[in-house]
Amino acid sequence: MKKLDEFNNLKTPEELMIFMSNSIEYGCMDNEGNIYREDMDLIKSKLQLISISDMLGNRVGTCLEQVELERAFFTNNNHPLKTFAMKVYKDKELAEEDSVRIHCVLIFFNNDTPYIFEHSWEDYRGIAKFESIEAIFAHLVSRYETWTEVLEKGYKYYKIIEYDKPPLGINFAELKEFLNLYPPVVIGEINKNNKSITV
Repeated sequence: MKKLDEFNNLKTPEELMIFMSNSIEYGCMDNEGNIYREDMDLIKSKLQLISISDMLGNRVGTCLEQVELERAFFTNNNHPLKTFAMKVYKDKELAEEDSVRIHCVLIFFNNDTPYIFEHSWEDYRGIAKFESIEAIFAHLVSRYETWTEVLEKGYKYYKIIEYDKPPLGINFAELKEFLNLYPPVVIGEINKNNKSITV
């Protein structure tokens, strides 16, 4: 429980970022102890939301699981926060198709100013201050506008959904159902001059 004790003693977002960078890699572990780090299709098929203590023990976590670690920290340290899932998909009429990609992220507030806390997406790892939540949404969309692999596979549309703490143990299919309980706050199309509609 050394890692959990260390986590419980963290006091600042900067300390949390350093702790996570030293303790957790992106990926998931299945029930047989196999770890999956890069194959997104395998990760989606094996995903099962684990506890914070299990994640720290395994030293791997998906964006969903890492956000729950972050949620625990910011809640315990009395920081206002919001968690969002960005769903990116190919067919405008089939937003729940199996090929949908989901990225989860946490936003916290300091004196009403929003900051994005991003650890799981290594290319964007860090703590960044924004003028508004809408500016953070535009930043999230811009990530996909330059991601060649996603564009080549035909991902065109997105929804951004604010969600609460998900139940422990849910898999990817159940995560999609869970997110459907929340109306999207933004919908849009990738590479259309960042045009979006706030719902």
